[in-house]
Amino acid sequence: MSPYLRSLIQTRLQDDMDSQSLLSNRFSAQVKKFSGIISKGLSKPCCNFIHEMIYGIQRAKDVKLSEISRALCENIALIKTENRLSRNLMTYDLNEHINEQLCRLSSGKVHKDDVISIDPGDINKPYAKEMEYLCGIWDGSQQMKATGYHLCQIVIANCEHTKVLPAYSHLWSSEDPAYVGKKQEIFKAIDALTKHIGNKGVWAIDREGDDNEIIQKFIDDEKTFVTRLKYNRLILYKKSFINMQNFVKVIPTPHKAKIIRYDEGQKPKEIAIEFGAEKIHLNGIKESLTALVVKGFGENPMVLITNQKLSIFDANQCYQVLDNYLTRWKCDETY
Repeated sequence: MSPYLRSLIQTRLQDDMDSQSLLSNRFSAQVKKFSGIISKGLSKPCCNFIHEMIYGIQRAKDVKLSEISRALCENIALIKTENRLSRNLMTYDLNEHINEQLCRLSSGKVHKDDVISIDPGDINKPYAKEMEYLCGIWDGSQQMKATGYHLCQIVIANCEHTKVLPAYSHLWSSEDPAYVGKKQEIFKAIDALTKHIGNKGVWAIDREGDDNEIIQKFIDDEKTFVTRLKYNRLILYKKSFINMQNFVKVIPTPHKAKIIRYDEGQKPKEIAIEFGAEKIHLNGIKESLTALVVKGFGENPMVLITNQKLSIFDANQCYQVLDNYLTRWKCDETY
C-alpha cells in the first residue's frame, strides 16, 4: 500500500472516529439535560441513578439490567454495575416524582384543542414467575386472560398528529395490599395532569370510559371529553329508554366522509363512513350529552358520546368529535 493511500485511510478513519465521538458527546449531553430536569429536587445519588438508567436504556435499546450495565461501559466488573443498578431500583420509588415532572413539563405545551388520550391498559408478563404482586389481567390484543400488571397512561396530541407528548404512566397490581381500585387509579391520573394544565384540551378515552362515575367526574370537573359507548348501554332518547342495538338503527347518519387508514406493513386503505348526532341522556347521568353514531369502521356502528357544545346538524362540528377520538387511536400507537 502506498504511503499516500495509507495516509488517506488513516485520515478518514480519524474523521469517522471524531464524528462518532461528537455524536456520542451530544447524545450524552441531551440525556444529562433531560435526566436533570425530571430528577429535579432529588438527592445526588438518585439523580445519578436516573441518568445512568436513561442513558443505558437508550444506548442499549433494551431494558434488561445486564444490557444497560454493558452500555454504561464502566471500568469495573459487569456484575458490580448490575448489582448497583438493582440495589438502586429497590431503594428508590420514582414513579410519582417522574410523573409529577412530566405533567409539569406538559403544562406549557397543551392547547385548548389538543387531545388528551387516557389509556387504561395492561402489561402481559407470560414468563414471569417471581415478580411481586403479579395479578390477573385481560390481554386485549390476544383476547384472553393473562398474568401481569394494570397500566394507566396519558399522551397528549394534536389532531394533525404533528405532536405527541407523553405526560403520565403508572403501573399497579390488584394484588397489592395498597390497591384502591381501577377507577381510583384513573381518577389519580386525571387529577395529576389537571393540577398542571387545568381544563385545557379534550379528554379522550376508549370504552373503559363508559362508566357513570368516570363520565360524571369529567362533567363535575368541567372537562371536555369524548368516549365510546359499550353495546350494553341503555340510552334515554326522546323521553324513552332504548338499547344500543335499536338506537343505532333509528339515528339518521346524513353526513359522509372518507378516511385513509394506515396499517403497518399494508397499503393505505380508504374507508367511507357515514355519521350523525343526536342529543341524549345516559341512564344515571342527569346532564344532556351528544351521541355520535359512525358507520363504516366495522360490522356494528361506533357510538361516541361527548359534552362538547356543537350543532348536531353541522357536519364539521360532528366530525371534530370523531377526529378527537381517532387521534386517541393515534396515541395508542405510541405505546
